[in-house]
Parts: sequence; C-alpha cells; structure tokens
Amino acid sequence: MTAPLPEPVSPFADKTIVHVVRQFYPMIGGLEDVVRNLAGRQTGRFSKVKVVTLNRLFIEPDRLLPRQETIDGFEVRRIPFRGSPRYPLAPSVSLSLAKPISSTCMRSISSSTASPGHHLSAARQWWRPPMAGSSIRRITSG
Repeated sequence: MTAPLPEPVSPFADKTIVHVVRQFYPMIGGLEDVVRNLAGRQTGRFSKVKVVTLNRLFIEPDRLLPRQETIDGFEVRRIPFRGSPRYPLAPSVSLSLAKPISSTCMRSISSSTASPGHHLSAARQWWRPPMAGSSIRRITSG
C-alpha cells in the first residue's frame, strides 16, 4: 500500500492578485463574466484575490453599489468615478491598489474597450511608482 500524495502547493499561495475592471457584477457582460470566473478560479490558489471596479453601473447611474463586499469568495472594492461611461475618471484607483501591494503582489488590468487605445483612464496612474517594483500581469480585452 502506498502513502497518499500530498496536496500540490500553488506557487502563488503567498501572493495577492488584484483585477481592475470598469464594470463588474451585478453588471452582466463579456468582460464582467470573464473577470468574475477568473477571480473565482484563482480563489484558493492565491493568498488573496481582489477586484477593484467602479461604484455605479453605467446603465443605472443613480444606483450606488456597496463599497466593499465578498462575491464568490473574493473581495470586491468599488470606487467612485466622474465623467462619462466611455471615459470614467477614478483617481482613487491608485489608493485602492496601493493598500494591498507588496513585493509578493500580482496585479492585472482588465478593460473592455471600444478602441485599442481606450483604457480605464485612472489606470494610467497605476503604472507610476510606488507600484513599479512589483510583478505585473496585464490582461486587456476589447
């Protein structure tokens, strides 16, 4: 009789991953579903999985969504924005990313775009220090 094999250890077990996306659940759409499914699959493989998104749905601009909640086992943090749905401005995205960032943090930016050069406007700040020294994974769709 052989001894049972130990559970495989994820190489990301000590890492945090943060997805930044303009719209997220309860909005239903291609990128919203992809990020939700991806984050759900990453839960348990990473130390923490987080989604940073905007606090209002573009189709219901007067409805404020909860600032923070847990969906499918991962944290969702919603931040306020100004501007239009096409060009939302969310300067607090930098603060939302700066809090969980460490040398063992991985991040991704997910954006649904009308044109290849269009991204979450405030995400441009994401590329600036103090976040420049950590590992980066970038996912773009559109």
